[in-house]
Amino acid sequence: MDKSQTIAGKPLDRFYKLPFEKGGRVLSQQVLEAHTVFRAGKNPYYMVDIKRLSFKHGLMKMRVQVENEKPVLVYFNVAYDHLLVSCSVDTDASYLSRYVYRTLRAMMWNGVCNFQEYYWPSCFDESTGKSKYLDIINDRYGFDIQLKEKFKGFFRPDDLFPGLKARIVMEHEPINRVCIVSELTTQGIGYCLANTDLERYYFNHFPFLIPYFFLLRPIFKV
Repeated sequence: MDKSQTIAGKPLDRFYKLPFEKGGRVLSQQVLEAHTVFRAGKNPYYMVDIKRLSFKHGLMKMRVQVENEKPVLVYFNVAYDHLLVSCSVDTDASYLSRYVYRTLRAMMWNGVCNFQEYYWPSCFDESTGKSKYLDIINDRYGFDIQLKEKFKGFFRPDDLFPGLKARIVMEHEPINRVCIVSELTTQGIGYCLANTDLERYYFNHFPFLIPYFFLLRPIFKV
């Protein structure tokens, strides 16, 4: 890794890279344990205490206590197809520490952990580390990250679009006027917003344009 690069001030070469399952942000126990000789044994969820402290620059910072040991700090950053993990002890680009392993195992149920909720690329201010697009709530009820209401129409790479409601074809009265269409034509390209046509409490446009090709022909009424 490039030693000159950092994530929230932490050198990139202090992070270990773990690949996600293809087509998502899911880390499996099988992949995790292929990168280390450590094993958690039975009940890995109840032997580790995890407290999420902050989420800035896309970096999750957690206080982790493994059994009765001294607490350490564990960090992770969610990239497009891999997870970057580190800790305050000895993890680096070539070594995955026992603390990071035990933390990730404690986060896994049924042998997997989905990190999609922490995947927010290019959403953070470089100077402050905060995001104008996200509400990040950390209180006694837990840790929650979600888009602010006015940005509900934003989509991350590979997000699934909401399903559209069935379209209803409206009948129109027949047009009785006779028209003569000129052979003269003008070509052009137009653009329109992708309209989701969802419920009123959703933002009803996708944040991109759909191009279309058209022919403009003058019409003369008779």
